[in-house]
Amino acid sequence: MKQRDVANRVIAHLRTELDLIRREVVEAKHRDIIRNRVDQQAPASSAGDRSSSFVNSSESSKPLRSRTRGWKQIDEIKERNRELTQEICDLAETVSHLKRVIKDKADAEQRQSEVRSCCRLSEVSKRYCSVCLFLLLNMDIPAETARYCTQDRLPSWQIDRDNRHNL
Repeated sequence: MKQRDVANRVIAHLRTELDLIRREVVEAKHRDIIRNRVDQQAPASSAGDRSSSFVNSSESSKPLRSRTRGWKQIDEIKERNRELTQEICDLAETVSHLKRVIKDKADAEQRQSEVRSCCRLSEVSKRYCSVCLFLLLNMDIPAETARYCTQDRLPSWQIDRDNRHNL
């Protein structure tokens, strides 16, 4: 937005300059018209007068040149403004795309973590259920054997607890 504000200020400044140049052109044309009338009324007897009128006409064309330069500057600034506007639109589109990608990635990660937690819970519950069933079905097996058979299925805190009871 700052670049756009700067561009708008420059455009406003150039428009002001353009108005001033237009006034100069109008004044120069008015001076040329008056000179032409004076030249027409005065006798054109010497070549020096012609050269001075030529110099005056070349001086009056200077505002036209600066006017052309002013128009070129305005066109360049307008083109730059269009480019900046296009860049801003492209950047806004890129930002919205990146926001969507980030949101999709976060959603996918959340779904993966939910799936992992569900899988972990189901694995843990399967392990506990299988251990419980094994222990219930094999009540006559000594604790050492039961612990040995189920040790790979029990979490470490469960094994530690069982070992404390056997000590």
